[in-house]
Amino acid sequence: MSKIKNDLILKALRGETVERPPVWMMRQAGRYLPEYMVLREKYNFFERCRHPELACEITIQPVDIIGVDAAILFSDILVLPQAMGLEVELIESKGPFLPDPIKTMKDFDRIRVPDVNETLQYVFDAIKLTKKELNDRVPLIGFAGAPWTILCYMVQGKGSKTFDEAKAFCYRHPAMAHRLLQMITDTTIAYSKEQAKAGVDVIQIFDSWGGLLSPDDFEDISLAYTRQIINALKKDVLTIIFAKGAWHSLESMAETGTQGLGIDWCITPQMARQLAGDKITLQGNFDPAKLLSPIPVIKKEVKKMLTDFGGQHYIANLGHGILPNTPVDHARAFVETVKEYEISQKSKIKNSSSDFDFLILNFKLMLHKTGTKEIRGEWIEFIYHLQERICRSLEQVDGKALFSEDAWQRAEGKGGGGLTKVIQNGNVFEKGGVNTSVVYGHVTDKMRRHLEIDGAKWFAAGLSLVIHPVNPFVPTIHCNYRMFELYGEDDMLTDRWFGGGTDLTPCYLFEEDAKHFHQIYKNACDEFDPLFYPAFKKECDDYFVNRHRDNERRGIGGIFYDHQRPDKYHDLDFWMNFGKTCGDAFTSAYLPIVEKRKDLSYTEKNKHWQEIRRGRYVEFNLIHDRGTLFGLKTHGRTESILMSLPPTVRFEYDYKPASGSEEEKLLQVCLHPGDWVPPSPKGEL
Repeated sequence: MSKIKNDLILKALRGETVERPPVWMMRQAGRYLPEYMVLREKYNFFERCRHPELACEITIQPVDIIGVDAAILFSDILVLPQAMGLEVELIESKGPFLPDPIKTMKDFDRIRVPDVNETLQYVFDAIKLTKKELNDRVPLIGFAGAPWTILCYMVQGKGSKTFDEAKAFCYRHPAMAHRLLQMITDTTIAYSKEQAKAGVDVIQIFDSWGGLLSPDDFEDISLAYTRQIINALKKDVLTIIFAKGAWHSLESMAETGTQGLGIDWCITPQMARQLAGDKITLQGNFDPAKLLSPIPVIKKEVKKMLTDFGGQHYIANLGHGILPNTPVDHARAFVETVKEYEISQKSKIKNSSSDFDFLILNFKLMLHKTGTKEIRGEWIEFIYHLQERICRSLEQVDGKALFSEDAWQRAEGKGGGGLTKVIQNGNVFEKGGVNTSVVYGHVTDKMRRHLEIDGAKWFAAGLSLVIHPVNPFVPTIHCNYRMFELYGEDDMLTDRWFGGGTDLTPCYLFEEDAKHFHQIYKNACDEFDPLFYPAFKKECDDYFVNRHRDNERRGIGGIFYDHQRPDKYHDLDFWMNFGKTCGDAFTSAYLPIVEKRKDLSYTEKNKHWQEIRRGRYVEFNLIHDRGTLFGLKTHGRTESILMSLPPTVRFEYDYKPASGSEEEKLLQVCLHPGDWVPPSPKGEL
């Protein structure tokens, strides 16, 4: 067998390293191409499918015209029910129509598991001809419909947004439904094996209507049969499963043994990777409607998608079929942008070092029977995305150091886990950590005493970070945003609250920096209530205090809030959105200050004072900070908890800065906190 010249897709599916992501598009051989429309005017749909020369020509058109990295055979999933004995019509601009669908047991007399070499030979002939004409330029993808999706058409008789009749058939007549599903499965296995023998390099299973099913139903009447197909093909050909909308079962689909999973645009690449794991190849997930945008917007959005997926173990594609009104140059722009993309060293590090097992564990936790899975899922996704955005922006500012990643679990896989990202020895940042954690467990007596909480079980999800810069004129920053839940012995929710905040710890006071920082967080608070900023600023000033040092504040404050529970004034969404807004404000509050101060020259005296102030920082964290104490008392991961500590500190006996010095000016502000921005007009809580 000769070697395919462009085998990027095959490498990606085998998990091999690629220099760039491969790219193709679902329905790439079709109505958006003028060359296709010429043939459409001459031949009806099934004539185009059944004549190998026509199918071959249409299959190769997008390879020649827009430069995709693979061809996908021009055919249709409904050739299979045709082969099984049902009449199928495809009405242009309206879709499929089956005049005599399956409704009763008697209808089974009209269908059979056919000899596919008799009924579908035209498909295999088209494959052989197409392989010959491709001349090993790119791989050829074959396909089939998933049994559930085929059943939808065989029972409903036409397209539908809900396929209510097909679902009702399965619920009312489960024995008949499973019999039909098995017949479809047996036919699909034989059909797919013959496609592989004819020469296809990959087979994609399209479960277009899998997303209409609940997770339990998806397993019972869809994935159970798709799994049989994947298992039967594992020695014959590489496979991809695309179940549109069935993101809830990505983990189960990944466990079938398929090499690839297609995803649509309704799930983020990060969440899909969390659910599917890091060893399977993901495919997708550009919204086809975005190809109607101006080309500069397409290029920008495609680059973002590629960055989010990371480059390796990935095939660029749409989240569903290309729309017929897509301009050809827009489709070409999509493909060319992918081809121009270079996988950065950062992406390679990310893909090689990240362990997503803990995120899979988090998802299992989201499906806990307490009924709070949607809330947890939204919050977990937010903190994970916030971590990614913050780390990316800090790396760009530093220009040298990259964040290393350390995925961890508590108590030998029990009790959740997290992802710690650490940056060290950079141009701008001496040490910093950004940690996300999703943890849970039983409430202990020690927790009840020291943390003043009650209940049988607890759950917490949050992001925390501390950044220690090299330059003494750049302030240290800390933030933490979290959700906490308590449960009874019956696993019913008994309490839930949100907390968080961001505070700035400079070694030298620049008043314009303090005003900028506080104004950003005042603006964030004012979006929700003008009374929040003064209240939460006071909470911050009163919390970050070394009381053993004459109530010396750790820095110049910011905002801090805790135990904010939903009530009749502020519901759950209110507090979640407030936390999101404050978390999102981090980069605009901090990075302009860093850019302004990072290149200022400094002396050994300045570094000496920086280490003195860092000593105060350590004192607060180890003696007073509730988050540090909670992590240590709940047997959290010590390295991740203590990542907040600076790399070098100084403790000198009875140290006092010189009167009137810049150092003493900072100390006075820490002893006597003031207001940095004018108050808003009074609001109402």
